Amino acid sequence: MYQLLNTIGLMSGTSLDGLDISLSQIYYSENKFSIKPLLFKTYSYDNQLKNDILDCINPQVSLEKLSDINFKLGNYFADKVLEFIKEFKINNVDLIGSHGQTFYHNIKDGKVISTLQLGDGSIIAQKTGITTVSDFRTADIAVNGQGAPLVPFFDKHFFGNDKNIVLQNIGGISNSSYINKNDPENIIAFDNGAGNMIIDSIMKIITKGNKHFDNNGEMALKGQVNKIFLNSLLDNPYFKMNPPKSTGRELFGDQYSHEVYKKAQELNISDTDLISTVTYFVSKTIADSLKNFLPEIPEELVIGGGGAKNLAIKKFLEIELPKTEITTTAKYNLDPDAKESVAFALLAYCNVFGITNNLKSATGADKDVVMGKISPSENFKRIILGENKLNNNQISELTEANNVLSQNLDNLTPLQIVELMSNSDYDVVNAVEKAKDQIAELMMTIINCFKNDGNLFYIGAGTSGRLGVLDASECPPTFKSKPQKVQGIIAGGNIALTTAVEGAEDSEEGGINDVKDKVNSKDIIVGISANGRAKYVLSALKKSKSLGAKTSLITCNYFEKPDYIDTIVVISTGSEILSGSTRLKAGTATKMVLNILTTGAFVKTGKAYGNYMIDLNVSNIKLEKRAVNIIKSIAKVNDDIAKTYLDKAKGSVKLALLMILNKIESFEEANKLLIENDGFLRKILN
Repeated sequence: MYQLLNTIGLMSGTSLDGLDISLSQIYYSENKFSIKPLLFKTYSYDNQLKNDILDCINPQVSLEKLSDINFKLGNYFADKVLEFIKEFKINNVDLIGSHGQTFYHNIKDGKVISTLQLGDGSIIAQKTGITTVSDFRTADIAVNGQGAPLVPFFDKHFFGNDKNIVLQNIGGISNSSYINKNDPENIIAFDNGAGNMIIDSIMKIITKGNKHFDNNGEMALKGQVNKIFLNSLLDNPYFKMNPPKSTGRELFGDQYSHEVYKKAQELNISDTDLISTVTYFVSKTIADSLKNFLPEIPEELVIGGGGAKNLAIKKFLEIELPKTEITTTAKYNLDPDAKESVAFALLAYCNVFGITNNLKSATGADKDVVMGKISPSENFKRIILGENKLNNNQISELTEANNVLSQNLDNLTPLQIVELMSNSDYDVVNAVEKAKDQIAELMMTIINCFKNDGNLFYIGAGTSGRLGVLDASECPPTFKSKPQKVQGIIAGGNIALTTAVEGAEDSEEGGINDVKDKVNSKDIIVGISANGRAKYVLSALKKSKSLGAKTSLITCNYFEKPDYIDTIVVISTGSEILSGSTRLKAGTATKMVLNILTTGAFVKTGKAYGNYMIDLNVSNIKLEKRAVNIIKSIAKVNDDIAKTYLDKAKGSVKLALLMILNKIESFEEANKLLIENDGFLRKILN
């Protein structure tokens, strides 16, 4: 068990746009990561620093210059981290993960001999007071890996795998991570070739340094692709090499771009057409590598990095991959520019807890290793030496963590509060989506319970208990279920529905007493506890298990599953806008899950036809009108016929439909037929 850490990630790529800084909340339990990107900003390099870096990226650079740039970048990174913390009023950062700036990646005959990333981690740690992890690539190279690409490890743990998907990073270099929905552990990843690097470099040549990139791909979209020149660019041995493989500025840097520009001049290719051609070249090398090295063309390609803003790259990829959906990481609530920095925050988190963080299938390494070197600072003991590990009796409280986005909540206007809270509820939908397999497993258990004449019990304290009672109370009018079919039990009894009963959630005896005479071996009891530690709930589950019932827990925190709980549904909504108030995101997510569970379970036990409620309880004028409209829609009859048969069926929509559609006039005959088919209208009509 490990605590949630507020982790900053730093990324300075081959394109030298600037330093990307992100803040993420990261947590790990039971081989699963919860990764929540919170804040992001790019700090652009001034011309002097950029030139200093470029001066050092050549084989003839002096040791003095290399040593100096290492310290200069370390100080710059530290200063920008402090500026980032001050700008966003962040009061707690636990860890920094810094990729550093790559100055050399020595590859010979497909094997990486050495690599050099500078921007000293110890300087960052000492100036910021935050323990820092840096220099990730060398550990992978030490076990015969390429030391790249490293971002696929993040791709594996952040993005869903319900489809065959490629996570396509387009920075200075472009690289792909392929996740197969049927084999998500075996990721195929590699560097495709040049990314923004060649476009940016030629833009600088064309504009004599006035423009450093093609904004939104505007120039590329105006030009014409020179196919003859494009084919000559594609005739490069690197593109034929099989993965795992990596590349960098050594092959596709400024020297390469100057050679490309010179050849274009000799062929009288206009500047606009040249930019269009090299942009298509970037898209083409990506598409070709997917066609050549993947077992199948992906259903979706998700672009991250600066290339996500280049509309020409996207357009050209759509031409080359017509059957693939081309999207960006924004679809997954991740700023495309932030992806790599968040990835290195994750790699740093893994490092301090000893979690292996390379992917052998991506880098070609002989074994899994822990990458990165630790530079201790003031919080070293808490972060590194295990003081943040939890013992078996503790639970890590993601819901109790302070939310850095709302630290100025009391100074916001009403409109700003609405915007902040509504935006934060995107976390709810994403959390429920990530827990879909657990929710489906629990739904199946409830369905089987219903089929065996068992009942569903919700049990919780405070807000969690009220949500359980609410969902249970909505089932009889919605599905015409018997009141005992779904029951809500709340700590402190019915008075707790409107009044806080102090100490009720801590009463183990109360939990035992509230279930011992209600629950039996046919039933399932679902505990609801946002933080997962309510003694009332856990004791009730333990007692229910001893009575032979199925047990489950719905929580918003990760923790080790005890033996007396059969299944746990973890809805990781993270920290609340109002810190600790689990009636917010946690409450909304819980309500969503309860709705899904009972709706799905009743639908799968015959309470619906298509998406129509056909077992609703017609108990008032509104519900009678709804019942008539349902009969009209399904049976294609008018108001009078619908009302007539609803009366004949004694208010049962299901029986009214059966009588109309099967031309049965007798209530008894229709009811007998329905019972013989377990209450499933579709079985009879089919």
